[in-house]
Amino acid sequence: MKIFLSILFFCFYTYLTFGQPGWHQQNAFTGSERDDGCAFWLNGSGYFGTGRDGGFVILNDWWKYDAVNDSWNQKTNFQGAPRQYAVAFAVNGKGYVCSGIDAFGNYRNDAWEYDDVLDQWTQVDSIPGVGRMASVAFVIGPYAYVCTGRTSTGQCLNECWRFDPSSGSWSAMNPLPEGLWLSAAFAMGGFGYVCTGKDSSGNFTDALYRYDPALNSWSPAALFPGAARIYSEGISLPYSGLICSGLDSINQYLNDLWEYDPYHNAWSQRVSLPSFSRKGVSSFSDGFNGWIITGIDSSNTRTKEVWKYEAPLNVHEELRNPFCLYPVPADDVVTLTGLAYFRGDCLIYDILGQLVFHSAIDGMLNNYFIDVSDFPGGIYFARLNGKDFSGEMKMVIGR
Repeated sequence: MKIFLSILFFCFYTYLTFGQPGWHQQNAFTGSERDDGCAFWLNGSGYFGTGRDGGFVILNDWWKYDAVNDSWNQKTNFQGAPRQYAVAFAVNGKGYVCSGIDAFGNYRNDAWEYDDVLDQWTQVDSIPGVGRMASVAFVIGPYAYVCTGRTSTGQCLNECWRFDPSSGSWSAMNPLPEGLWLSAAFAMGGFGYVCTGKDSSGNFTDALYRYDPALNSWSPAALFPGAARIYSEGISLPYSGLICSGLDSINQYLNDLWEYDPYHNAWSQRVSLPSFSRKGVSSFSDGFNGWIITGIDSSNTRTKEVWKYEAPLNVHEELRNPFCLYPVPADDVVTLTGLAYFRGDCLIYDILGQLVFHSAIDGMLNNYFIDVSDFPGGIYFARLNGKDFSGEMKMVIGR
Protein backbone atom coordinates (compact mmCIF):
# COMPACT_ATOMS: atom_id res chain seq x y z
CA MET A 1 0.00 0.00 0.00
CA LYS A 2 2.80 2.39 0.86
CA ILE A 3 4.50 1.89 -2.52
CA PHE A 4 1.19 2.11 -4.35
CA LEU A 5 0.40 5.46 -2.77
CA SER A 6 3.86 6.73 -3.61
CA ILE A 7 3.34 5.90 -7.28
CA LEU A 8 0.04 7.73 -7.38
CA PHE A 9 1.55 10.68 -5.55
CA PHE A 10 4.20 11.18 -8.17
CA CYS A 11 2.43 10.19 -11.36
CA PHE A 12 -0.72 12.24 -10.84
CA TYR A 13 -0.10 15.43 -8.91
CA THR A 14 2.22 16.86 -6.32
CA TYR A 15 1.91 20.23 -4.65
CA LEU A 16 4.82 21.44 -2.56
CA THR A 17 5.34 24.90 -1.19
CA PHE A 18 8.67 26.29 -0.03
CA GLY A 19 7.24 29.64 1.10
CA GLN A 20 4.18 31.81 0.71
CA PRO A 21 3.57 31.85 -3.05
CA GLY A 22 3.45 35.17 -4.87
CA TRP A 23 5.33 38.46 -4.97
CA HIS A 24 7.04 39.85 -1.87
CA GLN A 25 8.73 43.24 -1.81
CA GLN A 26 12.23 43.14 -0.35
CA ASN A 27 14.44 45.85 1.06
CA ALA A 28 15.44 48.34 -1.60
CA PHE A 29 18.73 48.02 -3.44
CA THR A 30 21.25 50.22 -1.63
CA GLY A 31 23.21 51.27 -4.71
CA SER A 32 21.98 53.90 -7.16
CA GLU A 33 18.74 53.39 -9.07
CA ARG A 34 19.31 52.01 -12.57
CA ASP A 35 18.17 49.94 -15.51
CA ASP A 36 19.90 47.51 -17.89
CA GLY A 37 22.25 46.03 -15.29
CA CYS A 38 23.16 42.36 -15.04
CA ALA A 39 23.00 39.73 -12.31
CA PHE A 40 23.60 36.11 -11.36
CA TRP A 41 23.21 33.77 -8.39
CA LEU A 42 26.48 32.31 -7.12
CA ASN A 43 27.24 30.03 -4.17
CA GLY A 44 24.18 30.98 -2.15
CA SER A 45 24.08 34.72 -2.85
CA GLY A 46 22.84 37.09 -5.54
CA TYR A 47 25.19 39.45 -7.37
CA PHE A 48 24.19 42.54 -9.35
CA GLY A 49 25.78 45.56 -10.97
CA THR A 50 26.58 47.68 -14.05
CA GLY A 51 23.77 49.45 -15.97
CA ARG A 52 22.83 53.12 -16.29
CA ASP A 53 21.66 55.27 -13.39
CA GLY A 54 19.22 58.17 -13.12
CA GLY A 55 21.96 60.65 -13.97
CA PHE A 56 22.68 58.77 -17.22
CA VAL A 57 25.99 57.55 -15.84
CA ILE A 58 27.16 54.15 -17.09
CA LEU A 59 28.17 52.04 -14.10
CA ASN A 60 30.68 49.39 -13.09
CA ASP A 61 29.80 48.93 -9.41
CA TRP A 62 29.13 45.42 -8.05
CA TRP A 63 26.92 44.29 -5.17
CA LYS A 64 26.20 41.12 -3.19
CA TYR A 65 22.70 40.24 -1.99
CA ASP A 66 22.23 38.25 1.22
CA ALA A 67 18.81 36.59 0.83
CA VAL A 68 18.69 35.41 4.45
CA ASN A 69 19.08 38.91 5.85
CA ASP A 70 17.60 40.70 2.83
CA SER A 71 20.60 43.02 2.66
CA TRP A 72 23.11 44.37 0.13
CA ASN A 73 26.86 44.89 0.45
CA GLN A 74 29.12 46.53 -2.08
CA LYS A 75 31.96 44.43 -3.48
CA THR A 76 34.96 45.13 -5.70
CA ASN A 77 33.85 47.03 -8.78
CA PHE A 78 33.55 45.17 -12.05
CA GLN A 79 36.99 45.59 -13.65
CA GLY A 80 35.91 45.86 -17.25
CA ALA A 81 34.78 49.12 -18.80
CA PRO A 82 31.54 50.48 -17.25
CA ARG A 83 28.64 49.27 -19.37
CA GLN A 84 24.96 48.52 -19.78
CA TYR A 85 23.23 45.69 -21.66
CA ALA A 86 25.89 43.23 -20.49
CA VAL A 87 25.06 39.55 -20.04
CA ALA A 88 25.87 37.61 -16.87
CA PHE A 89 25.82 34.00 -15.70
CA ALA A 90 27.33 31.72 -13.07
CA VAL A 91 28.80 28.29 -13.82
CA ASN A 92 31.22 25.92 -12.10
CA GLY A 93 31.44 28.05 -8.96
CA LYS A 94 32.35 31.33 -10.66
CA GLY A 95 30.40 34.28 -12.04
CA TYR A 96 30.87 35.90 -15.43
CA VAL A 97 30.01 39.23 -17.04
CA CYS A 98 30.55 39.85 -20.74
CA SER A 99 29.60 41.95 -23.77
CA GLY A 100 27.43 45.11 -23.56
CA ILE A 101 27.90 48.73 -24.63
CA ASP A 102 30.23 51.12 -22.81
CA ALA A 103 29.99 54.85 -22.04
CA PHE A 104 31.63 55.74 -25.37
CA GLY A 105 29.21 53.68 -27.45
CA ASN A 106 31.65 50.83 -28.04
CA TYR A 107 30.08 47.42 -28.42
CA ARG A 108 32.00 44.96 -26.28
CA ASN A 109 32.86 41.26 -26.56
CA ASP A 110 35.20 41.01 -23.53
CA ALA A 111 34.44 38.55 -20.73
CA TRP A 112 35.33 38.68 -17.03
CA GLU A 113 35.31 36.03 -14.32
CA TYR A 114 34.31 36.83 -10.73
CA ASP A 115 35.66 34.87 -7.76
CA ASP A 116 33.29 35.50 -4.84
CA VAL A 117 35.70 34.02 -2.28
CA LEU A 118 38.52 36.39 -3.23
CA ASP A 119 36.14 39.16 -4.35
CA GLN A 120 38.31 39.39 -7.44
CA TRP A 121 37.80 39.88 -11.19
CA THR A 122 39.94 38.25 -13.89
CA GLN A 123 39.64 38.81 -17.62
CA VAL A 124 39.09 35.63 -19.64
CA ASP A 125 38.83 34.94 -23.37
CA SER A 126 36.46 37.26 -25.19
CA ILE A 127 33.39 36.06 -27.04
CA PRO A 128 34.60 35.35 -30.59
CA GLY A 129 33.38 37.69 -33.25
CA VAL A 130 32.11 41.25 -33.06
CA GLY A 131 31.08 43.19 -29.99
CA ARG A 132 27.41 42.95 -29.05
CA MET A 133 24.82 44.22 -26.62
CA ALA A 134 21.58 42.88 -25.16
CA SER A 135 22.47 39.21 -25.57
CA VAL A 136 21.00 36.48 -23.36
CA ALA A 137 22.60 33.63 -21.43
CA PHE A 138 21.60 30.36 -19.82
CA VAL A 139 23.48 27.54 -18.11
CA ILE A 140 23.08 23.81 -18.77
CA GLY A 141 25.28 21.47 -16.78
CA PRO A 142 28.96 22.45 -16.91
CA TYR A 143 28.54 24.96 -19.74
CA ALA A 144 27.10 28.42 -20.24
CA TYR A 145 25.54 29.57 -23.49
CA VAL A 146 25.49 33.18 -24.75
CA CYS A 147 23.07 33.82 -27.59
CA THR A 148 21.69 36.59 -29.80
CA GLY A 149 22.46 40.31 -29.39
CA ARG A 150 22.84 43.41 -31.55
CA THR A 151 26.01 44.73 -33.21
CA SER A 152 27.12 48.32 -33.78
CA THR A 153 25.79 48.11 -37.36
CA GLY A 154 22.29 47.19 -36.16
CA GLN A 155 22.56 43.52 -37.13
CA CYS A 156 20.69 41.15 -34.86
CA LEU A 157 22.67 38.00 -34.21
CA ASN A 158 21.44 34.41 -34.20
CA GLU A 159 24.75 33.16 -32.83
CA CYS A 160 25.02 30.75 -29.93
CA TRP A 161 28.36 30.41 -28.15
CA ARG A 162 29.13 27.76 -25.54
CA PHE A 163 31.54 28.70 -22.77
CA ASP A 164 33.56 25.97 -21.07
CA PRO A 165 34.80 27.30 -17.71
CA SER A 166 37.27 24.43 -17.30
CA SER A 167 39.29 25.64 -20.30
CA GLY A 168 38.04 29.22 -20.57
CA SER A 169 37.20 28.61 -24.22
CA TRP A 170 34.23 29.45 -26.45
CA SER A 171 32.75 27.12 -29.08
CA ALA A 172 30.23 28.00 -31.77
CA MET A 173 26.99 26.04 -31.46
CA ASN A 174 24.26 25.81 -34.07
CA PRO A 175 22.56 29.20 -34.47
CA LEU A 176 19.00 30.14 -33.60
CA PRO A 177 16.43 30.19 -36.40
CA GLU A 178 16.51 34.02 -36.45
CA GLY A 179 18.61 36.91 -35.23
CA LEU A 180 17.24 38.71 -32.16
CA TRP A 181 18.16 41.16 -29.44
CA LEU A 182 16.55 42.29 -26.18
CA SER A 183 15.17 38.79 -25.71
CA ALA A 184 14.75 36.81 -22.49
CA ALA A 185 16.15 33.39 -21.60
CA PHE A 186 15.84 30.66 -19.00
CA ALA A 187 16.91 27.03 -18.58
CA MET A 188 15.47 23.96 -16.88
CA GLY A 189 15.54 20.20 -17.13
CA GLY A 190 18.66 20.17 -19.27
CA PHE A 191 17.30 22.52 -21.97
CA GLY A 192 17.73 26.22 -22.72
CA TYR A 193 15.02 28.60 -23.91
CA VAL A 194 15.11 31.98 -25.69
CA CYS A 195 11.88 33.97 -25.90
CA THR A 196 10.54 37.27 -27.27
CA GLY A 197 12.79 40.10 -28.53
CA LYS A 198 13.14 42.06 -31.75
CA ASP A 199 14.73 41.29 -35.13
CA SER A 200 16.94 43.42 -37.41
CA SER A 201 13.88 44.87 -39.17
CA GLY A 202 12.40 46.06 -35.87
CA ASN A 203 9.72 43.36 -35.73
CA PHE A 204 8.72 42.14 -32.29
CA THR A 205 8.49 38.37 -31.89
CA ASP A 206 6.44 36.05 -29.70
CA ALA A 207 8.61 33.05 -30.58
CA LEU A 208 9.99 30.62 -28.02
CA TYR A 209 13.00 28.55 -29.09
CA ARG A 210 14.21 25.45 -27.22
CA TYR A 211 17.86 24.38 -27.28
CA ASP A 212 18.81 20.73 -26.82
CA PRO A 213 22.53 20.51 -25.94
CA ALA A 214 22.67 16.76 -26.62
CA LEU A 215 21.60 17.33 -30.22
CA ASN A 216 23.02 20.85 -30.52
CA SER A 217 19.74 21.89 -32.10
CA TRP A 218 17.03 24.53 -31.77
CA SER A 219 13.32 23.85 -32.18
CA PRO A 220 10.24 26.07 -31.87
CA ALA A 221 8.06 25.67 -28.78
CA ALA A 222 4.70 27.19 -27.81
CA LEU A 223 4.38 30.82 -28.85
CA PHE A 224 4.46 33.35 -26.04
CA PRO A 225 0.79 34.32 -25.50
CA GLY A 226 1.36 37.73 -23.90
CA ALA A 227 2.10 40.90 -25.82
CA ALA A 228 5.22 40.54 -27.95
CA ARG A 229 7.91 42.52 -26.17
CA ILE A 230 11.48 43.57 -25.63
CA TYR A 231 13.38 44.29 -22.40
CA SER A 232 11.62 41.43 -20.60
CA GLU A 233 13.38 39.21 -18.09
CA GLY A 234 13.59 35.43 -17.96
CA ILE A 235 13.82 33.57 -14.65
CA SER A 236 14.68 29.87 -14.27
CA LEU A 237 12.71 27.89 -11.70
CA PRO A 238 13.00 24.14 -11.02
CA TYR A 239 9.90 23.16 -12.96
CA SER A 240 9.19 26.15 -15.20
CA GLY A 241 10.46 29.38 -16.70
CA LEU A 242 9.11 32.87 -16.04
CA ILE A 243 8.87 35.91 -18.31
CA CYS A 244 8.25 39.23 -16.54
CA SER A 245 7.82 42.91 -17.45
CA GLY A 246 9.11 44.59 -20.62
CA LEU A 247 8.03 47.01 -23.33
CA ASP A 248 5.55 46.08 -26.06
CA SER A 249 5.33 47.16 -29.69
CA ILE A 250 3.12 50.19 -28.90
CA ASN A 251 5.50 51.41 -26.18
CA GLN A 252 3.43 50.19 -23.27
CA TYR A 253 5.45 49.30 -20.20
CA LEU A 254 4.45 45.96 -18.70
CA ASN A 255 4.30 44.30 -15.29
CA ASP A 256 2.65 41.00 -16.22
CA LEU A 257 4.09 37.58 -15.39
CA TRP A 258 3.93 34.45 -17.51
CA GLU A 259 4.99 30.90 -16.67
CA TYR A 260 6.10 28.31 -19.21
CA ASP A 261 5.55 24.62 -18.42
CA PRO A 262 8.00 22.58 -20.55
CA TYR A 263 6.31 19.29 -19.72
CA HIS A 264 3.08 20.37 -21.41
CA ASN A 265 4.63 22.98 -23.71
CA ALA A 266 2.12 25.50 -22.41
CA TRP A 267 2.02 29.02 -20.96
CA SER A 268 -0.07 30.30 -18.05
CA GLN A 269 -0.48 33.87 -16.84
CA ARG A 270 0.39 34.43 -13.19
CA VAL A 271 -0.15 37.30 -10.77
CA SER A 272 1.36 40.50 -12.14
CA LEU A 273 4.05 42.36 -10.29
CA PRO A 274 2.14 44.45 -7.70
CA SER A 275 3.99 47.63 -8.58
CA PHE A 276 4.41 49.94 -11.55
CA SER A 277 5.15 48.59 -15.02
CA ARG A 278 8.81 48.64 -16.02
CA LYS A 279 11.51 47.50 -18.38
CA GLY A 280 15.22 46.92 -18.05
CA VAL A 281 15.07 44.87 -14.84
CA SER A 282 17.72 42.35 -13.84
CA SER A 283 17.12 39.04 -12.10
CA PHE A 284 18.64 36.05 -10.38
CA SER A 285 17.22 32.79 -9.07
CA ASP A 286 18.31 30.50 -6.25
CA GLY A 287 16.69 27.56 -8.02
CA PHE A 288 13.39 27.86 -6.15
CA ASN A 289 12.63 31.60 -6.11
CA GLY A 290 13.30 34.50 -8.42
CA TRP A 291 14.22 38.11 -7.67
CA ILE A 292 13.84 41.10 -9.98
CA ILE A 293 15.93 44.18 -9.34
CA THR A 294 15.59 47.87 -10.34
CA GLY A 295 14.31 48.91 -13.80
CA ILE A 296 12.79 52.00 -15.40
CA ASP A 297 9.17 53.14 -15.81
CA SER A 298 7.29 54.97 -18.57
CA SER A 299 8.30 58.40 -17.21
CA ASN A 300 11.99 57.40 -17.41
CA THR A 301 12.24 57.14 -13.63
CA ARG A 302 14.62 54.45 -12.47
CA THR A 303 13.94 52.51 -9.31
CA LYS A 304 15.74 50.70 -6.49
CA GLU A 305 12.89 48.27 -5.92
CA VAL A 306 13.59 44.59 -5.33
CA TRP A 307 10.84 41.96 -5.56
CA LYS A 308 10.98 38.27 -4.76
CA TYR A 309 8.68 35.78 -6.47
CA GLU A 310 7.96 32.56 -4.60
CA ALA A 311 6.16 29.95 -6.65
CA PRO A 312 4.38 26.82 -5.44
CA LEU A 313 6.16 23.76 -6.74
CA ASN A 314 3.61 22.09 -8.99
CA VAL A 315 4.57 18.73 -10.41
CA HIS A 316 1.75 17.52 -12.66
CA GLU A 317 2.56 14.63 -14.95
CA GLU A 318 -1.00 13.34 -15.51
CA LEU A 319 0.28 9.99 -16.74
CA ARG A 320 1.48 11.45 -20.00
CA ASN A 321 4.61 9.29 -19.62
CA PRO A 322 4.23 5.49 -19.76
CA PHE A 323 6.62 5.12 -16.83
CA CYS A 324 6.56 6.03 -13.16
CA LEU A 325 9.21 6.82 -10.61
CA TYR A 326 8.94 6.07 -6.89
CA PRO A 327 9.13 6.47 -3.92
CA VAL A 328 8.53 10.18 -3.43
CA PRO A 329 10.56 11.44 -1.79
CA ALA A 330 13.32 8.92 -2.42
CA ASP A 331 16.14 8.05 -0.04
CA ASP A 332 18.72 5.52 -1.24
CA VAL A 333 17.13 3.80 -4.23
CA VAL A 334 14.75 5.08 -6.91
CA THR A 335 12.64 2.69 -8.97
CA LEU A 336 11.64 3.43 -12.57
CA THR A 337 8.79 1.19 -13.67
CA GLY A 338 7.03 0.68 -17.00
CA LEU A 339 10.26 0.23 -18.96
CA ALA A 340 9.52 -3.11 -20.64
CA TYR A 341 10.50 -2.87 -24.32
CA PHE A 342 12.08 0.57 -23.80
CA ARG A 343 15.54 0.81 -25.28
CA GLY A 344 17.49 3.99 -24.78
CA ASP A 345 19.18 6.11 -22.17
CA CYS A 346 18.22 7.30 -18.70
CA LEU A 347 19.70 10.67 -17.73
CA ILE A 348 19.27 12.50 -14.44
CA TYR A 349 19.97 16.22 -14.08
CA ASP A 350 20.16 18.24 -10.90
CA ILE A 351 18.23 21.48 -10.43
CA LEU A 352 20.99 23.49 -12.16
CA GLY A 353 20.93 21.25 -15.23
CA GLN A 354 24.10 19.36 -14.34
CA LEU A 355 24.08 15.76 -15.59
CA VAL A 356 24.59 13.56 -12.51
CA PHE A 357 23.62 10.13 -13.84
CA HIS A 358 23.59 8.37 -17.23
CA SER A 359 22.89 4.74 -18.02
CA ALA A 360 21.67 2.68 -20.96
CA ILE A 361 18.44 0.67 -20.62
CA ASP A 362 18.02 -2.48 -22.71
CA GLY A 363 14.27 -3.05 -22.23
CA MET A 364 14.67 -6.53 -20.77
CA LEU A 365 13.12 -5.61 -17.40
CA ASN A 366 10.03 -3.61 -16.46
CA ASN A 367 11.66 -2.09 -13.35
CA TYR A 368 14.97 -0.29 -13.19
CA PHE A 369 16.67 0.53 -9.88
CA ILE A 370 18.93 3.57 -9.43
CA ASP A 371 21.24 4.02 -6.45
CA VAL A 372 20.89 7.64 -5.32
CA SER A 373 22.42 7.24 -1.88
CA ASP A 374 25.22 9.65 -2.77
CA PHE A 375 22.90 12.31 -4.24
CA PRO A 376 22.34 15.42 -2.09
CA GLY A 377 18.73 16.05 -1.12
CA GLY A 378 16.72 18.14 -3.54
CA ILE A 379 14.89 18.13 -6.87
CA TYR A 380 16.17 16.29 -9.94
CA PHE A 381 14.90 15.66 -13.46
CA ALA A 382 14.87 12.14 -14.89
CA ARG A 383 14.84 11.98 -18.67
CA LEU A 384 14.39 8.94 -20.92
CA ASN A 385 15.66 9.17 -24.48
CA GLY A 386 14.67 6.30 -26.75
CA LYS A 387 14.12 5.65 -30.43
CA ASP A 388 10.34 5.51 -30.11
CA PHE A 389 9.77 7.46 -26.91
CA SER A 390 11.24 10.36 -24.95
CA GLY A 391 9.85 11.62 -21.68
CA GLU A 392 10.72 13.53 -18.54
CA MET A 393 9.75 13.33 -14.88
CA LYS A 394 10.84 15.01 -11.68
CA MET A 395 12.50 13.19 -8.82
CA VAL A 396 12.63 14.36 -5.21
CA ILE A 397 15.33 13.09 -2.85
CA GLY A 398 14.72 13.68 0.85
CA ARG A 399 17.58 13.80 3.31
